Amino acid sequence: MQETRRKNKDRFGQCLLCGRTAELTFHHLIPKKVHRRKFFASAFSRETLSEGIYVCRLCHSGIHDLYDDYC
Repeated sequence: MQETRRKNKDRFGQCLLCGRTAELTFHHLIPKKVHRRKFFASAFSRETLSEGIYVCRLCHSGIHDLYDDYC
């Protein structure tokens, strides 16, 4: 539960994608935009919807440049 509270805050560490040591941001694996859609709300638990990874800002921006938030 404590991890859930901390996920919205930035932290400093090693990026899981590039390995750079930098300030990290939380990236949701299932985009927050779709969490309220009926399919996602019924197919996934609240815990699964809130899963994500910590990545540096450059990698986080790169993810959003390559993949849109619409499933």
